[in-house]
Amino acid sequence: MLVYTGPPVAEALRVCGPIKAKIYAASSAKDTDWTVMLDVHPGGYSQRLNDGIVRARYRKGMEQEVWLTPGKAEEYDIDVWATCQTLLPGHRLRVDISSSAFPKFDLNMNTGGLLGREIKGIAAEQTIYHGRAHPSQIIIPEIQD
Repeated sequence: MLVYTGPPVAEALRVCGPIKAKIYAASSAKDTDWTVMLDVHPGGYSQRLNDGIVRARYRKGMEQEVWLTPGKAEEYDIDVWATCQTLLPGHRLRVDISSSAFPKFDLNMNTGGLLGREIKGIAAEQTIYHGRAHPSQIIIPEIQD
């Protein structure tokens, strides 16, 4: 899991509306999952605020399976759903990026086999990119009073 934690918010921050993640990532596998979870809480406790997932084979839509080219960076749009929460002073925004959220979401065995029918998976080497060429980002709607 890759974790990004922001600084404590100095004053109340209202996050209200749809949260989106755009990540650029590569996998050594033919198929994998990408999950994004937004966490907040002072004192080091990590609490799930929202999360979302995309199965790589369906990154271009559910109409067709598009397999990954191992090692090639791909763009993923992840719906992290909507929320309306006020973060109090001292809370932090934390973003967790992973390729699994079992048992909340079904296992992806990383092989490209039939969903729900595989019994043996493979380990995948995952890479998240960020920077000018691959601007991975979380879009968080802020409401100001």
